[in-house]
Amino acid sequence: VVNVKYRTLSKKFWQEKNAEKILFGYDQVVEAHGPRPQELIIVEGEMDVLALYEAGFTNVVSVPDGAPAVARASSPLSGTKFSYLGASWSLLEAVQKFIIATDNDNPGNALAEELMRRLNRELCWRVRWSKAGPPPTAAAPAATVAPAPHEEPGVLSQAQEEHAQEEQQAGKDSLGLESVADEPQEGEQEDPAQFVADSSYRKDGNDVLMMDGPEAVRQRVGEAEPSPIVGLYRFESYLEDILAQYRNEDEQGVAYTTGWSSLDPIYKVVLGEVSIVSGVPNSGK
Repeated sequence: VVNVKYRTLSKKFWQEKNAEKILFGYDQVVEAHGPRPQELIIVEGEMDVLALYEAGFTNVVSVPDGAPAVARASSPLSGTKFSYLGASWSLLEAVQKFIIATDNDNPGNALAEELMRRLNRELCWRVRWSKAGPPPTAAAPAATVAPAPHEEPGVLSQAQEEHAQEEQQAGKDSLGLESVADEPQEGEQEDPAQFVADSSYRKDGNDVLMMDGPEAVRQRVGEAEPSPIVGLYRFESYLEDILAQYRNEDEQGVAYTTGWSSLDPIYKVVLGEVSIVSGVPNSGK
């Protein structure tokens, strides 16, 4: 045992002060998949680990401290907030595919961004627990990436953040405890009235398990998408722009009808452009 975490009836969380922080579920992954697993699922809390166990996944771990309010550009493995990655590096270094399954909210997005930045974005895939986002009344402040080393209003530098955390836990020193995080932890359900606006919203893996069952959890994980790479865009991102070129006139405002009224809505002739017309064999080209 390297750490102990406590939870009160009022859903406050603490850990033993100065204990080593590692990924929750580390030992179970090593037992099931060996010390160098090729694929690893990372979630935001212990309840999500249990939810994914229930759905049949044994290669799953959780961060020990919940999610940050915002993502901040910083060096990989730096800062006390993410020290558990360094402490668990012997488990992480051989992984070829990280499935990031953090919460479907702004802090969850911020945590996903922080993890992908540190674990090699090209190896990371992202689970979307639901297409619907949290209703406005349930949304936390927008997750933003604060550039370093410049500071902006509302964004704490690493030194400021660590100092604030130290002051926050100062009152708990006499008990030998430290708080985990102020944001809601796994298993903590927000006011149900906040979620009436969209019944399809699912916050995390535990929500999906409780509302939709283990098969739905397996489906969401199986539908994980590769992490977006900065500067690389999907074709569908430009689909509307491309179609607009066919539907509308060129910059000079000149486009000519093809002579077929059914074709004009998707294509017109523009002087200066090269149009290549093709078709499958025996289609009447």
